[in-house]
Amino acid sequence: MCRHSVRAGAFACEVATRRRWLGANDAQWVAQNLSALRGMAIDVFGEAPAGGGATTALVISEPSAGAALAVLAAAPVASVGRSLSAWREGWWPHSAGAPILLSSRDDEELGRFADQRARIVPIAVELTARDSAPAIRAAHSPHAPGVSRARLWFGAPLQLEPGTASRYAAARARDEIERLLARAA
Repeated sequence: MCRHSVRAGAFACEVATRRRWLGANDAQWVAQNLSALRGMAIDVFGEAPAGGGATTALVISEPSAGAALAVLAAAPVASVGRSLSAWREGWWPHSAGAPILLSSRDDEELGRFADQRARIVPIAVELTARDSAPAIRAAHSPHAPGVSRARLWFGAPLQLEPGTASRYAAARARDEIERLLARAA
């Protein structure tokens, strides 16, 4: 409990002293604190891509505030795609850098990333509710109040050829995410 109080105090001080903190590392720090304050444990399997460097798109299956919070806590993300904008909070990053967090519904953006030969990394997300053992795959509430554990599996970058149809890139990402979930089960 003391650790949560200290983190809450540090978070409050940070909010009070900063104007706009939209960088990837800042958003990751905020997401880590928010998930800790909400009692959400995050387990990461596979290697989360580091920020900067090559253009990278991180892809979750469906738009989900709970899944986005878990990914933002696990990896530095510079911005989020259009499909996640409905759940965007003021602290979510929206800078021009990489990586960008997308859902498989952002098929046009995925097609552009494939054309650029960018790294497209699928992420399987499993959210577990506090009051039940069964896992849920999407928490659509902005604060995901019922989620106590998030498990993330970072897959290998997809091998897509330039000129790949947008729908094909999105379908490949969904298929890989389902494969990661099946392998984890």
